[in-house]
Amino acid sequence: MSTSSAARVVGAHLVGSVPLADAESVFRAASEHLGDRLERIPDGETGDRFEWIHFQMPIIAATPGIAAIQLTVPDDVELPPDAPRTREAYGLAEGTNAASLTFGNLRYADEAIKSYATFAALKDEGVIPDHIRFQVSLPTALAVMAWIVPDDRAAVEPRYQEALLNEVARIAEAIPHDQLAFQFDLCFEVFFVEGFEMMEPWFEDVWGGVLDRVDAHARAVPDDVQLGFHLCYGDYKGERQVDVHDAANLVRLANEVTERVEHPIAFIQMPVPREFDVAAWAPPLADLRLSEDTHLYLGIVHPKGGAEEARELVEVLQQYVGSFGVATECGMGRQPTEAVPSILDMHHEVADPVA
Repeated sequence: MSTSSAARVVGAHLVGSVPLADAESVFRAASEHLGDRLERIPDGETGDRFEWIHFQMPIIAATPGIAAIQLTVPDDVELPPDAPRTREAYGLAEGTNAASLTFGNLRYADEAIKSYATFAALKDEGVIPDHIRFQVSLPTALAVMAWIVPDDRAAVEPRYQEALLNEVARIAEAIPHDQLAFQFDLCFEVFFVEGFEMMEPWFEDVWGGVLDRVDAHARAVPDDVQLGFHLCYGDYKGERQVDVHDAANLVRLANEVTERVEHPIAFIQMPVPREFDVAAWAPPLADLRLSEDTHLYLGIVHPKGGAEEARELVEVLQQYVGSFGVATECGMGRQPTEAVPSILDMHHEVADPVA
């Protein structure tokens, strides 16, 4: 065993992006380095998808009824270092009724279906272990509203959400359910409940609005398809975006999502911020109320910290949680390609096999 039995660290989770050439490279690398530690493998969000939702910008821009608008962030709002205060955003063109918007093909289903064909072929060859599912990592519609000007978000969001959930339906129709898992990335949801000023909510009841939206996305996933959530502190150019000093809001969000969502939740992943005092951050984890069937993954694998630091974090975290698996804080897409094998190996060194 790679850890002591007291640590009860079982399994590893890949959040989403992996900076390799293509989906086949991701599937092969993940299987080689972590095959017995993983329950799911994403396609790595390779190509123009490596910056999470950025590839949605041209799709939004090409939508009839949408116009490009310069958005300036007020001076009193703190931004990440080097982040532009003025950027291109989008809003309703003059005279457009939001109800008439049709976003059409968002490419999520196209990419997933294409990647699954590679996944299935590699599984048939024995490259991918038989127990592993294909993971589709998706944003929520709320997150993509970052590209919409504030005054139009309330009107545009339902139309984009409809298009996104149509993508979920297409994926579920094309891929066998016993081979499929969906992960929704709750990034701006975390920003909202943590009070991050970069993007203000457009609904008064922040917690209620967040939970309504998470529930709507979860309801789009068929009952026999795995569902999980990545809780995210953001990742701009490889740097976390939210300064937090304890896990209280992450724990509350995980608990309330668990209570609200009727679909079984297979896993929840949470980031662990290495720059802070983890001993002070971690105590709220003792209040987690996840289902017995929900696997918790904690983001303790930090490329700058290595496996030894991860093992030290395990000793702190095991005081507050039972069995859990390991992950990075966010996707690896902003890491250099040559770092991928060592990051995968860090997971392997810290976690025990799932099968």
